[in-house]
Amino acid sequence: MQRMSTLDDFFAAWSEGAEDERLRLVRSAVAPDGTYLDPMTPEPLVGPDAVAAYVGAFTDNAPGASARVVDRQDRHGVARATVEFRMADGHVQHGQYFVEFADDDRLARMIGFVGLGEPGSDT
Repeated sequence: MQRMSTLDDFFAAWSEGAEDERLRLVRSAVAPDGTYLDPMTPEPLVGPDAVAAYVGAFTDNAPGASARVVDRQDRHGVARATVEFRMADGHVQHGQYFVEFADDDRLARMIGFVGLGEPGSDT
């Protein structure tokens, strides 16, 4: 069984309804100058507080939703993670994230994509 990682902690924050705990999880997982970008962010978010605000908006807009890493592969300091987003109504969406880590194992750069990169997909 794989131990919890900063990546697991980061996505646990997406399920956390308590703002202070969500902020604690994001701050422990994201480097001070770490960046986050996904299809819903018009430009990279910089730093844990900006990322935590974005994660909080997801939590506020999708109460009861959860996110978790369901697959991870690491190569030369970069991880490719498949994440399952499960909405309260049971709807599931997957995304893929490419993550570079800082020396302290926190997330230095994260870029997310909708879906699993299926051939012929626009996502």
